Amino acid sequence: MDIGKLDKLYKDAEQCDDQLFSEMRSNVLLVSGDHYNQRATKFWDRVQDTKGIKDAAKLRLTKNHTATICRRKIGKVLSHAPNTMVTPNNQDEMQDQKTAELNDAVWKFEKKKQKMRSKVRMWAEDFINLGECWCKVFWDDTKGEVIGYEPKVDEDGCELCKQTTSIVMNEYGQQVEQVTEEQIPDEEKPVMSGDFVFERVFAFNIMRDPNSQSLEDSPYVIVRKMIDKSTVKKIMGDDFSKYENEEESYLVFDSDKANYAEEKNKIMLRE
Repeated sequence: MDIGKLDKLYKDAEQCDDQLFSEMRSNVLLVSGDHYNQRATKFWDRVQDTKGIKDAAKLRLTKNHTATICRRKIGKVLSHAPNTMVTPNNQDEMQDQKTAELNDAVWKFEKKKQKMRSKVRMWAEDFINLGECWCKVFWDDTKGEVIGYEPKVDEDGCELCKQTTSIVMNEYGQQVEQVTEEQIPDEEKPVMSGDFVFERVFAFNIMRDPNSQSLEDSPYVIVRKMIDKSTVKKIMGDDFSKYENEEESYLVFDSDKANYAEEKNKIMLRE
């Protein structure tokens, strides 16, 4: 598909569940307590507007119990300790038992490494507060530990090497010189081991085909997110300047702050 067809798919999918997405964003405002969009009467605003009281002493009281109710529901979900484990397909088969034990050990190691307990809490919060929880799991070659460095290259793209001479014994017991070549590592270009990434995705950033009844039936799923311009520049290189618009800004809903804000150093990524 060309960019025109892809853009049409996005616009159709965006309008499909727009009303539901607005409700989800309102839910975030309700939970955070920031659910009064319009100013009330002068009588109720007199404390906020008066200059005789310091800002630190001004307090706004509301009867919003949504946050308390949501925290209790999240606590009930987590109290059941939702977890996963690997079990043998055939309980009576010794080979299945050993395979299950091995895989379960790997899974326990990964859960500890990825801090899955905190992620489960985060997903439970999204499930109760928004109504849905989503996670995108993928492999990222740039994550993990440094296992080495790419070799340096010259102007022609050839790898740069250095020769080292050492004294070794040949098969006749005589000392001879041995010349070896070693690549010169480029410490600015590390090679990473790679790792899994569990990316949190908010439900109002996932879109489907408007002709489908559910996400499971949709022939495609669109995920949108905001990323830094510097990240896109690394991927595109010199081509980034052709499409960059310095004046472009986005009105982004920040679920962590439960508010809207303008972002000038971000770019909308559609997957």
